[in-house]
Amino acid sequence: MTTETVPGPGIFATPPRGEKLDLEQVSRLLQRYQNLKDAQAWRHVENFKETFNGFRPHMESLLAEAQEKERLHAPSFNLFKVLHLETREDEIHTPLIAELLNPRGAHGQKFTFLRAFIRAMQSSDSNFPVPDQDIEQYVWFVETQKYIGQGTLDIVVSCPALSYLIVIENKIYAGEQPDQLARYSGWMHDNQEWYSTQALIYLTPAGDESETAVPDSYFTASYHSQIGGMLRAVLPGISASHLRETILQYLEVVQKI
Repeated sequence: MTTETVPGPGIFATPPRGEKLDLEQVSRLLQRYQNLKDAQAWRHVENFKETFNGFRPHMESLLAEAQEKERLHAPSFNLFKVLHLETREDEIHTPLIAELLNPRGAHGQKFTFLRAFIRAMQSSDSNFPVPDQDIEQYVWFVETQKYIGQGTLDIVVSCPALSYLIVIENKIYAGEQPDQLARYSGWMHDNQEWYSTQALIYLTPAGDESETAVPDSYFTASYHSQIGGMLRAVLPGISASHLRETILQYLEVVQKI
């Protein structure tokens, strides 16, 4: 004699053969299924909490270490960013670059920055003119916002004894004025009797080409490459802590312009 086995009252128990599920049974079945899902989810939550609690002491230690590092070194503090000066080319970038290029600048590093900048320009373009003698043997002048009648030159670096002249037109977000570089180039040509070795530099964040100037009448330079390269080159030799920190902060800004 065979006996038919009827499932017990499990979660997914099916009704005896021949019977049909009514709406109440279907509802109970769905509720049991939801209860099972909730129970499994709860177990996952409990497992996660147990694992998290195991890591928690390590996380608290790392957080305390990071907070102490922030207190001692303040690596996130950048004066240029705090004061929103990153894009102020006339008020910040032009005078700061000029000050660094000036051998008699307050930085006290003499020709360190000027030499590094000339090398950075020459390494990117072998046609960039360089002085034919040691630059430290002569007096150099650095001017900003020099009015020449046909416009205002952002930065002028000159050495009369070496007959050497650099003019830097600094552009971050401002556009070019009509024939701006051509006018500056004309002024430089008019002064060729006193400055036979000349270089007009168009400085932009990424080294963009001028939209108005004649090709080969100027040299392109970028904050990312030439200015950043100059700053990185001089850092190992700077021992003045406050100057070094300023250069590091400015380098961070330069790389993100």
